[in-house]
Amino acid sequence: MIPLARREFDGNHHGLHHTLGEMTTMCGKCNALHFLEECVASSSRANPQFTLRCAQGKMTLPSLAPPPEPLRWLFISNEANAKNFCQRIHSYNNALAFTSVGANLNTSVAQPGNYTYCLRGELYHRMGSLLPQPSETPKFAQLYISDPHAELDGQMGNFGGLNRDIMQSLQTMLHECNPYANIYQTAMERLQGGVVELSPRFLNDRHTNLRRYNAPTADEVSTLMVGGDVDEANTHNIVIRSTNGYFQRVSPLHSAYAPLHYVLLFPDGCNGWHDDIPLNGFQWDGFGFIQDDENAVGGKRGSTHVTMLQFYAYILQHHINEEWILRAGRLLQQFIVDAYACTEQNRLKFIHENQ
Repeated sequence: MIPLARREFDGNHHGLHHTLGEMTTMCGKCNALHFLEECVASSSRANPQFTLRCAQGKMTLPSLAPPPEPLRWLFISNEANAKNFCQRIHSYNNALAFTSVGANLNTSVAQPGNYTYCLRGELYHRMGSLLPQPSETPKFAQLYISDPHAELDGQMGNFGGLNRDIMQSLQTMLHECNPYANIYQTAMERLQGGVVELSPRFLNDRHTNLRRYNAPTADEVSTLMVGGDVDEANTHNIVIRSTNGYFQRVSPLHSAYAPLHYVLLFPDGCNGWHDDIPLNGFQWDGFGFIQDDENAVGGKRGSTHVTMLQFYAYILQHHINEEWILRAGRLLQQFIVDAYACTEQNRLKFIHENQ
């Protein structure tokens, strides 16, 4: 379980407690808020420098967009329905997610009154076929291949105790702003039109506008392929068969890894981490990243791209204009553990392949 150092999260409506003093010291590079004690040891208290979010100005990532309605209202309201939503936000998210999480949860550390999400061993995300087997009930992304009423009934049936009106409003929100929901809606229309062999392929090509925030559209994150001739050897993409009877793992290296599951943290489907995000002063030239600023400073061992650890640290760091993600309570806790597990698994994979 990831240590949270001086930051302590809970499952309540507010999400974040300050423990050792106040987070009032602002980074001069990215405006993220810090405890003064978190500054780089070599910097002065009069001019503190920080590395937690932007690596002292080496990286600039797109800002998370403000949550659309009704999600924003559910995060900030003090009404009973909103408070209930924040207490059960992880269940609402799982009901709406396109992928499932596979993990061996450790419940021995749980204490009464405290929500705990602790893993033992590996964590992974899984995605099934477009359509379930004849004897199976639709789950996760398969629910999006149905009419809205059947979709809502399935989501409510798989996760009991949820408020139907909230679920319906969140479902409508995702169909309006989430490109992956639009992909499945289009796939449903194609299947109803008589297309039997239909395979969506989620793309992982993010070489344009890597630092500028753009909510992706359906045709930018996926293609729909008709017929059985599909190249599944390309690990950079996710190919989903109409019916194949098995689950496939979604690689943590894919830009859709986080938004496919954490739909209430990334409701517009914005890109997650991938290994082609450049550091400041570098750009993609069609073959690789080159230095376009003579004063640019790379990362460790001459790295020119943002690491997985840097990416997650960037979006989780408390920022004066982006604090809404810290209101996600139990879902935020799960996301932090997930991000930490992915980072560690990626580090161990690198060691295994290179040493």
